[in-house]
Amino acid sequence: MEFIADASFIVGPWSKTPARQRWVREFMEEHKPPFVTSDPAFTEAAHLMDNPKRVSELMQSFDYQFAGILNDEREAVARLLAKYAPEMDLADATLVLLSGLIPAPKC
Repeated sequence: MEFIADASFIVGPWSKTPARQRWVREFMEEHKPPFVTSDPAFTEAAHLMDNPKRVSELMQSFDYQFAGILNDEREAVARLLAKYAPEMDLADATLVLLSGLIPAPKC
């Protein structure tokens, strides 16, 4: 089963909140990677981290798959942004579309 990672999840291991750090680490242990994200979501996470060295470590130590959704879904992303801005940003729009492309888990 694939899980979609947004920027807050990606930076979670370095959160200032110990409970958030613990939750992300426990989730990563229980649900093994790879985690799927979009380039804009990872870029947003890198901006939030504001530390290029840590971003480099993140890219090397965690298994994220990048969905190149902007190439295939550019018009759909634009429609979502036009409809939901300013509450939705580019990263959010790509993750919403990505959620429709990954099969839902069977319960």
